[in-house]
Amino acid sequence: MKRRFLIFLWSALWVLTTASNSFAVDFDVANISNNPAGSDFYPQINADGHVVWCGDNGSNSEIYYYDGSTVANISNNSAGDDYFPQINAAGHVVWRGHNGSGWQIYYYDGTSVSKIFNNSTGFDYAQQINANGHVVWRRHNGSEWQIYYYDGSTVANISKNSAGDEYGPQINDNGHVVWTGYNGSGWQIYYYDGTSVSNISSNSAGDDRYPQINANNHVVWFGDNGSGWQIYYYDGSTVANISNNLAGPDYSPQINANNHVVWYGHNGSDWEIYYYDGSTVANISNNSAGDDTLPQINADGHVVWRGHNGSGWQIYYYDGSTVANISSNPLSSDKNPQINAEGHVVWSGYDGSDREIYLAIQQAQKPPN
Repeated sequence: MKRRFLIFLWSALWVLTTASNSFAVDFDVANISNNPAGSDFYPQINADGHVVWCGDNGSNSEIYYYDGSTVANISNNSAGDDYFPQINAAGHVVWRGHNGSGWQIYYYDGTSVSKIFNNSTGFDYAQQINANGHVVWRRHNGSEWQIYYYDGSTVANISKNSAGDEYGPQINDNGHVVWTGYNGSGWQIYYYDGTSVSNISSNSAGDDRYPQINANNHVVWFGDNGSGWQIYYYDGSTVANISNNLAGPDYSPQINANNHVVWYGHNGSDWEIYYYDGSTVANISNNSAGDDTLPQINADGHVVWRGHNGSGWQIYYYDGSTVANISSNPLSSDKNPQINAEGHVVWSGYDGSDREIYLAIQQAQKPPN
């Protein structure tokens, strides 16, 4: 049964004291899932502040959508679980759902849900959607994993790699796609420009993993240079190592529309968040208490990540000059932060009984009562 209920978003706020008095703004934080049935995970947020996540309804995992005032179950799938939703600027959502016999990709257009393509093998994963509603994902074709592209009407295999498997596709608003693929001897980064596919890493020293692409068709990934994992940047013609970290490995780069890049890297003691502004690299977390991982960056260069404060995991926000703990959760278990163009942040946090979805909005942007 479809669940829909009103969230009184600003009636029970955590009004936060930030970690730094010099931080530009304070945030108000609210529990927007407020789910008594079970835990909620993997939130995603778009530019309008709409949020999607997967949550336990007491029987299985469903996809929930928050439109700024109310929450709705948009998958409403009694056949099986639904996981890992992605939302675009138009509020369209894709996810992986089980139809009782296998995993398929489902699409919500703001009104109704449809299955993009009926995959008889039952193995579709890692879906991503762009602003035009085009979708890419990883599909098993019966013998190996390939990358598939849905342009709003038809589905095509764009990798067509006979050498081995493909995974981790990402798509930009130009319809260009990047992914990790096996070339017969190692893992490389492949680029689809709407017509043809090319290997843009061509790394003979070691493997390359998990690329990200921005609106300028620039790509970042982490790759093994023979000595360790580093962050590589492709500007459309050449590839450069932008981390050059001799202390330890670097992982999980993210790139914004201004070609700024963030990642987490080991400084010889613990994991920190690093920021590349197009010319130089800076450690923006500089946290001696514990590790910092999995950063996300928006177009303004604001960054969020999960960091350990010595007693537990919290959500940290960098506004371009200072860092603040915006979750300040005494139960110390926050993860999966995401940030939108307005600087709104969502994450999954523990409330004492299970995991809920929290939304942080700058106080100056808070809706009026």
